[in-house]
Amino acid sequence: MMAFLRVLSSALGLGVALGLAVVGCQPQQPTVEGPAIESPGTAPADPMSPPEVGTAEEGPAAATAGTTVGTVQSLTPGDRGCHVEWSTDLGNTVQDIAAFELCDRTDLIGQQVTLTYEIANVLAADCNGDPNCGRSDSVNLVVNMEPVAE
Repeated sequence: MMAFLRVLSSALGLGVALGLAVVGCQPQQPTVEGPAIESPGTAPADPMSPPEVGTAEEGPAAATAGTTVGTVQSLTPGDRGCHVEWSTDLGNTVQDIAAFELCDRTDLIGQQVTLTYEIANVLAADCNGDPNCGRSDSVNLVVNMEPVAE
């Protein structure tokens, strides 16, 4: 009986060691996904991709700011900023947070514009609109929209 237990113990130990070795050899896949942002002076990885946005629902802000081109669909005031809905040339709809004053630019609705982004702090999503909560989120904020010259 003791011999059987020693064999069983050795087999279990070897199985665990092999299992750990196999798990340790698995290739790691990147966990961050999202489109590239065109930084000034560089070409985007995919020129038709919208920039990464920094809302709490969509993930952290990108490490860089930049510009992109799209057609403004709507501008809606919100607790954290102006919500800009725009579409790409491929027809994909993108929603971004913009500086509050950009909600006044209703003349841009339906126009193709260059959107300019900067990393900025806005009221944290978990503040639920309470400006006194004292928390903020770092986002890729639309700070300017200019019509594309034709």
